[in-house]
Amino acid sequence: RLVESLAWVRELLDGVKLTGDEDLRMVAHMAAVVCYFWHGDLLEARRHGDAIEARYDRLRHGHIVGLTNHDPLTITGIYASHWLWILGYPMQALQTCEAKDAHALHVGHWFDIGFTQTLGQWVHEYLEDIPRLDRRLAGAVQLGIDQGLPFFTHLQGPYCQILLAPHREDPRPAIAAANSVLSLYESLCGRIAAPYIEIILELRKQPRGRDRGRALQFGGTNKRVVRP
Repeated sequence: RLVESLAWVRELLDGVKLTGDEDLRMVAHMAAVVCYFWHGDLLEARRHGDAIEARYDRLRHGHIVGLTNHDPLTITGIYASHWLWILGYPMQALQTCEAKDAHALHVGHWFDIGFTQTLGQWVHEYLEDIPRLDRRLAGAVQLGIDQGLPFFTHLQGPYCQILLAPHREDPRPAIAAANSVLSLYESLCGRIAAPYIEIILELRKQPRGRDRGRALQFGGTNKRVVRP
């Protein structure tokens, strides 16, 4: 429902024009970051991310995470780490990932931290730093256990851990388990990131290396990415 989601973003932004409400403004930009990213318009997603970064003030906007489970600056950092990599800035992507992690810990909202420790860690897979990715995802699963957030223990954590399956010493059991997790996640949350996950699993059958045909435009966005 990507096309429909952009209509909702426009409706939120129109509401900001009518009301001038600052909370609504930040939430509208957050929605735009997410929807334009998955739509493949990375530059438009970045434009809304830049708007969040320009306006964000911890005292003024820190309560939004309590309303939405996502801090505006955290969500921007999560998606920025992806679009910076896709647009050809791997070191900036890594720096953004690390800055976003520090910010989320400072905010101190457990769901926000869990989200940054899952979807926000994929840059380590792109950089093939699998040990770091493994530690971060294991931490997210443990966070779910410790804080009573089963979404991370049973769904988001195991889903992102599929990225690790091809790197196991014997990947066959891990890949078999990954297919089960993938089916569960899709039944509850949809397929928006599934093409990339499926590509990672398929690449286990092909030679390793940086030229292994990585579809780093996330499968669902790879035909629509708007580049500068």
